[in-house]
Amino acid sequence: MSSPEQHSLPPRRVGGAATAFAILAIVCITGFGIWLRLEGGYPTGIDTWWYGIAGVPVGSFGLVIATSLHGIGSAFGVSACIAIAAAALIAAKRWRDAAGVVTAGAIGVTGSESLKLFVGRVRPPGALVVETGFSYPSGHSMGAAALATALALLVITAEQRSRAAARWAAVGAVTWILFMMWSRTALQVHWITDTVAGALLGVSAAILARGIWQPRAPRSVEAATGSG
Repeated sequence: MSSPEQHSLPPRRVGGAATAFAILAIVCITGFGIWLRLEGGYPTGIDTWWYGIAGVPVGSFGLVIATSLHGIGSAFGVSACIAIAAAALIAAKRWRDAAGVVTAGAIGVTGSESLKLFVGRVRPPGALVVETGFSYPSGHSMGAAALATALALLVITAEQRSRAAARWAAVGAVTWILFMMWSRTALQVHWITDTVAGALLGVSAAILARGIWQPRAPRSVEAATGSG
């Protein structure tokens, strides 16, 4: 007999609850940004605490990993990854999915850059790599979260997906996002609240983009949900 882990699951859709979470997250990120601007952008207690323990020694293996993630998560790196993913999806004739990945990046970048300019938070001292621009939110964390979440949603909402595939897609996305968040604070180019805001923004952008581009539900499903 086949294991329950091997059973296929019916396709899922990004529904109202996920969309509401994304919108609420963006409201909270924006609200915290407004508070930071009013307070001068100074680090919070958790920012200074994490800053004191997150740094990596010069010449360490941790610095090598963090620096590598710095390059991968750059604007060029994320743009290249999005372009590759979109091209692969277009080649597979999944143009809606390709559009969703690109849209997630566009929403995330627009939100991130707008908040950076509005909040104007200064980066932490002692950066281990050269970085320009403002600190809140973390663009690297946003880009990693937007791309990882967008790709994970393709698996999680796919037709005939398996429980194992959905689980591993979610685990992989969360792991990648956390590593990128860690790297930004390890290199001392962001406060931890910058990375949390960036990650939430990226996840929210991916959810909204998937909601925009996901295929319409069958008429039978629309009728069942609309008649309640």
